[in-house]
Amino acid sequence: EEAMRRYVKTIVEPIERRQTTTAGMNVTQWNAETTALCTAQLEALNGVASNPSGMAVCYNLPALDNSTGVFMADLRLYMIAAPTGTFADIASTNVQVGLSYNGATVSAVNTSTLTKRADETSLISWPRSELIETQKRAAMIPMLIQSYAFVGQVNKELLTANMGTAALQKVLVPTVTLTGKTSTGAAVNTSLSSDEATFVNGVFAKQL
Repeated sequence: EEAMRRYVKTIVEPIERRQTTTAGMNVTQWNAETTALCTAQLEALNGVASNPSGMAVCYNLPALDNSTGVFMADLRLYMIAAPTGTFADIASTNVQVGLSYNGATVSAVNTSTLTKRADETSLISWPRSELIETQKRAAMIPMLIQSYAFVGQVNKELLTANMGTAALQKVLVPTVTLTGKTSTGAAVNTSLSSDEATFVNGVFAKQL
């Protein structure tokens, strides 16, 4: 577990600083592979978001211990389209990410609200027209907004239930929600689809 926590501490650092092999895996290689696979999977959506935030999630498990139920999770939020509706003018500082599992608990390192990129550009608060033009110039390449790393534990009672792969996947895939606050103080929320880019790398990737 200590090795896993060291891994989690490493994976949430900026990508250019991830030069460490932790918990028996090369974190730099994991990030490079996962970034490429997430981007390719989300590019296939052709800039069409399933929710008004314009964001999509890419979720993967670097590791899973079937005997103890301990797992590591890597969740990345990408902007794939311009925000619409109630999310159109919400600043990133007013958006929080919610994560819930049905049959597991997790501990996250970076549980803060969405943050700015290294160049201090807050993507969610970009004017819609500018974001659209930027996406056109970039051929609608998904843009990473934030990445999260977790150490999790499948509920003990489920470990003795001889769960099949499909049932275990359902337990290990979270419900991801975004909650924002408009300029008038009104709360808005939306859910992100878990079907767009899940298990593209790591555990279960070869089984999909």
